[in-house]
Amino acid sequence: MAKDRVTGDWIYVSDSDAEKLIKAATDRWRLPFKLLFHYGLRCSEVLAITPAHIKEGCLVLPRLKHGTTPHLHLVDAIRDELLALCAMKDAGTLLFPFSRKAAWRAMRDAGNRAQVDPRVCHPHAMRHRFGRVLARKGASANQLMALMGHRSLRASLMYTSIAADEALSRQFLG
Repeated sequence: MAKDRVTGDWIYVSDSDAEKLIKAATDRWRLPFKLLFHYGLRCSEVLAITPAHIKEGCLVLPRLKHGTTPHLHLVDAIRDELLALCAMKDAGTLLFPFSRKAAWRAMRDAGNRAQVDPRVCHPHAMRHRFGRVLARKGASANQLMALMGHRSLRASLMYTSIAADEALSRQFLG
């Protein structure tokens, strides 16, 4: 995540802005954006999904950057849509045969339509949102590491640190 150059605050996409981005996405990009939103996947990971990655109600996708291969429960919000798309494709066929550049452009365009801050209109912003959500729900650094496919605790600690700051300020400042 980046920090604002003037205030020093972390720049991240809010839940409401993330939902606006999904709603403003074109039909071909709505499901990939939902996967970014619900799983915190890297853009390249979403674009690499094939029907073979869906096994027994789970998304089983090897993570990039030498990460793990978690079995991620299919969330109700996208299960039917994802399974319907898988049913139309062969096992080794990409569900989303698009480039990363096209994904970035599609999110930027959705952000323009939804009037979302352009600094958070990129696929990786959804990953950061997911990490923050997990940390706010009390996930430990190890749990974050497993769910986000991090290799080291260092990357996961950023999210727990931000969540701790927010919790402390609520506790002591009201």
